Amino acid sequence: QTASLRRLVASAADRARIAGRGGALRLDRPSLGRPLTVLVAPIGGAAVVGGGAWLPEPRPAAIVFVVDPEQRHRSPDSYLRAIYGLTAAEAAVAGCIAEGQGVREAAEVLGVAPSTLRWHLQSVFDKTGTARQAELARLVERLGAVAGQRGDGA
Repeated sequence: QTASLRRLVASAADRARIAGRGGALRLDRPSLGRPLTVLVAPIGGAAVVGGGAWLPEPRPAAIVFVVDPEQRHRSPDSYLRAIYGLTAAEAAVAGCIAEGQGVREAAEVLGVAPSTLRWHLQSVFDKTGTARQAELARLVERLGAVAGQRGDGA
């Protein structure tokens, strides 16, 4: 697996090749836990952030993203509020739903009536363009993964 990862990085950084640069693979863990997912992609002078290049000189480079499927993410409230205009209460509802709680359980956790939670949930659906709890949970989980926030508070 180490050799495969090295080949992917070399491929992504190879400016002579246009097609087939980078790729994805899984890395097994010595602990026998769920394997890590690795995505390798080329970067370089063409990658622009805030008006400037990522790299000061155009030279071969790659970026490696690692996803740990065992890492639990918490709801990225600030992202939900900024991107979708959710209120604090709506973001809390979205977080509970993303954790797999149903309406009754989430209402109990948040200390509100189930009817109040349903009202907030409908507002969350409207603002996020989702229609089902599972769809909302996927959206929140993806934002959590992007934010890199872990459920253990670290």
